[in-house]
Amino acid sequence: MATGPIYNLSQLNTLIGNNSIPTIQSFTIFTPSRVKSIVLDSSHEKYNEVGQENGIGTIFINPLGSSTDEPTTLSALPLFPNVKSFPLVNEIVYTLALPSPNNQLELSSETLYYINPVNIWNHPHHNAIPFSPPNANLPSSQTKDYQQVEAGSVRRVTDQSTEIKLGNTFIERSNIHPLTPFEGDVIHEGRWGNSIRLGSTVVKSSTTTPTYKDINQSYKEKLTFNSNGTIISPQFKVTLEQLNTKVAQFVTQYPKYSISVSLLGQESQVPNPPGYSVGDLAITRVQNLEDILFNYPYLDTNITANATVGPTPYIRGIDNPNDPKYTNEQFAQIQVSLQAKVESTPISTPSSSANN
Repeated sequence: MATGPIYNLSQLNTLIGNNSIPTIQSFTIFTPSRVKSIVLDSSHEKYNEVGQENGIGTIFINPLGSSTDEPTTLSALPLFPNVKSFPLVNEIVYTLALPSPNNQLELSSETLYYINPVNIWNHPHHNAIPFSPPNANLPSSQTKDYQQVEAGSVRRVTDQSTEIKLGNTFIERSNIHPLTPFEGDVIHEGRWGNSIRLGSTVVKSSTTTPTYKDINQSYKEKLTFNSNGTIISPQFKVTLEQLNTKVAQFVTQYPKYSISVSLLGQESQVPNPPGYSVGDLAITRVQNLEDILFNYPYLDTNITANATVGPTPYIRGIDNPNDPKYTNEQFAQIQVSLQAKVESTPISTPSSSANN
């Protein structure tokens, strides 16, 4: 907290005119503010107002401690011209008033600038903390995130998401981890696990090399259709919801995981209805299945899709199109393959130093 008076540029000019010049410490102040939006391209409603391309990086803010979270007209520019660290919505930045481009015409002209987001969670992925009205009751899943951290507790996300608005395209991930540091390192970390570390490893007589064992799990669900059916039924959507829950439980238990989802649409050799060529029903079935997977985030990833025609011949006028041997070949199927690595008993091996 500042111990002396705080001056803006107008007050400073008055003091200079009176031959009374304060120290730098007395008129420089950093004000914490919460980011409400950021101008990154022409899709932002304030793009023209901030000067189009000249305003890229401008943020709109609410000073921390405001009693409301309503949008304001307060904006700030990046402080540094050649190093950019664009904040996310709901991250906290420090702002300060410095000369504006109009300062040559009006000495008291000033504008706000901001520096990097405050390292609230001590994590490179994001450091957002949303507005909380006085006496607000946070969900129990978020209580630790937003209250206990002040008591020294470390942030732990157990439900794969903190449900914080971070922007329009930024989606939080729970498997981003900070780089392991060594003494004297200079580290630059991105938000997605990418990093530059300038330093060296530590020379030890031995190092512990972890060994891993593979955990494999597979789930398969199939929806059969009548001869011309292509619509995914409500009952099968319930099945997909249950499958999504199983995959979520696996991911929670085994953080080092991989997922692959295979979709298969098939039709029998029973003639297709008018307007459908051979193979079209199978393609439509698998496309309809893939289209609804966005509702199930753990299934809507790493998808491969195929369509086939069943092997059983059909003779028109002799065979029954509703015979199970044909209906069993008319389906849409999803198969989820999960793999995880679990650390087992470590093995100690000699190590050597290395420069990075």
